[in-house]
Amino acid sequence: MASGFVFTTFLLAAGLVQAASQTEAPDTEVGTFQSGSCRIRYIAAGEGEPLILLHGWMSEASNWGPGTRAKPVIKAPAGFRVIAPDLRGHGESDKPHDDAAYGAEVAQDVIRLMEHLELKRVHIAGYSMGAYVAGKVVDLAPDRVISVTYGGG
Repeated sequence: MASGFVFTTFLLAAGLVQAASQTEAPDTEVGTFQSGSCRIRYIAAGEGEPLILLHGWMSEASNWGPGTRAKPVIKAPAGFRVIAPDLRGHGESDKPHDDAAYGAEVAQDVIRLMEHLELKRVHIAGYSMGAYVAGKVVDLAPDRVISVTYGGG
């Protein structure tokens, strides 16, 4: 009996989370752009100063919000436009099989995302692998970065 109650409670909670995601998703923009030979997907929300969030290894852009890969949701604090790409090899972005397609190319994807969205200067925050990519963006285009935040463990 107790296991049935727990299972029913779990299903109810899962349904409520799914319903919340469906009502909030229209505020989240989902887009793609071409970066070299890779199609890169990103999600974005809000208006104001651009903040690019870079996820870690084995993660994806939808991890920055309460949504899912199929129905991503990302929220932006007042005064910010939050943009989160699925870095190449992750999420809904292309996954090249050639090792040479990674490394500095991932940072170039972020710079190309900025060009695609016509962003002159941005704030960047990254964790784990995303922190490495953020550092590489600063190295390649320091004049395009307002601030950078590194996280990881």
